[in-house]
Amino acid sequence: MSDSAPGWVEPTSDYLGFVCVSCGETFSIIGPLDPVEMPPDKPLRIGARGPMPATCPKCGHRESYTIDRLIRFSR
Repeated sequence: MSDSAPGWVEPTSDYLGFVCVSCGETFSIIGPLDPVEMPPDKPLRIGARGPMPATCPKCGHRESYTIDRLIRFSR
């Protein structure tokens, strides 16, 4: 491979998810996010008709989370 060949691009590692109200673990519901389509320094518009049910993969607690509890985080 020549020195001018492009290098590998690391996979994205940003996700959207919640913090479990039972155990405090952060878990993803969407991701990985494409940093070009959803840059980390730009706000995202997320729509929801009501609370979103989600289950924590660590403790198994099922909860309905409102959109204001949604967070962007890296792994």
